[in-house]
Formats: sequence, structure tokens, C-alpha cells
Amino acid sequence: MATTREKLIDWLADLPDNTEIGIEDIYLVAMVGKRAKDFLVGDLSNESIDIDLATFSGQRRDMMERMVEIHKAGARDRHHRRRDGCHV
Repeated sequence: MATTREKLIDWLADLPDNTEIGIEDIYLVAMVGKRAKDFLVGDLSNESIDIDLATFSGQRRDMMERMVEIHKAGARDRHHRRRDGCHV
């Protein structure tokens, strides 16, 4: 039975702090005490991990560039308001 990522995240978040979580072959395994629950997640190839890492890195770079743009725009606004006699 399929589930959404959000439901899985909620389920994992509700587990006790001493829960051990890992990947064993093609399963995500959560171990609580002597009990274990496994989820079939499939095989993660090195290529898919590299692609995901490249995507993540690109998105992070784009976000950082946007944050710099927002910071510079805010600095320009503050400078112009001070120059025009407005107090921030």
C-alpha cells in the first residue's frame, strides 16, 4: 500500500527518541526497542543519488543567489531612505 511522504514523515516524527532508522538493501527500517518495521523503498542507485545531489546543489545555489539579491535590495532601500531623510 502506498503512502504519501508527509504521512511517512509524520509517522517517523512520532517515534520515540531511541528509534534507530536505517536502510537495509531495498528497505527503510525503523527499530524501536526489539520491534522493527520495514518499508519497501526500492533500490537507490548511485546514479539517482548523484542526480538528486546535483539537483539539491543547484537549488541551494539558486536560493543563496536570491538571498544575496534580497539583501542587496534591502540595503539599497535603507540607504535611499536615509539619504532622503526617512528613518528606518
